[in-house]
Amino acid sequence: MGHDLYAQNQIFRNSVDHVMKYLDQETNGLLIENWLSNKGDESFTDTRVVQPALFVFGYALTVLWKEWGVEPDAVIGHSVGEILAAYLDKVLSLKDAAHIICVRAKL
Repeated sequence: MGHDLYAQNQIFRNSVDHVMKYLDQETNGLLIENWLSNKGDESFTDTRVVQPALFVFGYALTVLWKEWGVEPDAVIGHSVGEILAAYLDKVLSLKDAAHIICVRAKL
C-alpha cells in the first residue's frame, strides 16, 4: 500500500519518512521493514503493522493532497482514521497521534 507512490513521489516519500520517525521507535522497526519491503506477506495481517501503516498512508496522502491544493473544510474518521482526523484538526500532535496508533495496534 503506497509502495509505488513512495518510490515515485518525493512529497509522499518525505511525509512517510517524517511520520516514520515517531512510529519506528514504537514498532521496533517492524513497520518500516514491512512498508519498504513490499512483500505483501502475512505481516500485513498483524495489527501492529497494519494500523500504523494505515495511519502513515493517510498522513502522507493528506500532505500530498494539501500540496496539490486540496484543503478539507472538515475531517472525520473511524478507528485509525479518527486518530488521523484528530491530528489534522490539531487536537493531537503528530507524535501523540503516532503513539496512540501504536498503543492501539498492540491492544
